[in-house]
Amino acid sequence: MDVLKIKKDLNSGVYPSEIILKYVKEWLDENMQSNGLGYEAKQDSKYLKYWILEWESLIQKIDHQRATSEIDFTNDWEKMRDFHKLSKEEFLESYSYLDEKEYQATANIVNGAN
Repeated sequence: MDVLKIKKDLNSGVYPSEIILKYVKEWLDENMQSNGLGYEAKQDSKYLKYWILEWESLIQKIDHQRATSEIDFTNDWEKMRDFHKLSKEEFLESYSYLDEKEYQATANIVNGAN
């Protein structure tokens, strides 16, 4: 696997767990297609695939929670630094993976609305 590509993906704004799952799946598929995979490794691969499916289910639940509730970024010091330095438009342009709902949830906390 290409380590630079993984690092780039981890900095892309996609949640790290989703990226990790993607690369674990790729690795697992490569190993499952390999003719040299023994019985024990195949059994381990089955357990790993089951774990991946469970993890994907958890990610879907988290995504649903994100979509239906206010998520803020007050625990991210870099974003908070920029929150105070940049205008709303500049901030949302800089952090294109965040939406206005997340920005507003943070602004509400900063301004004491919550």
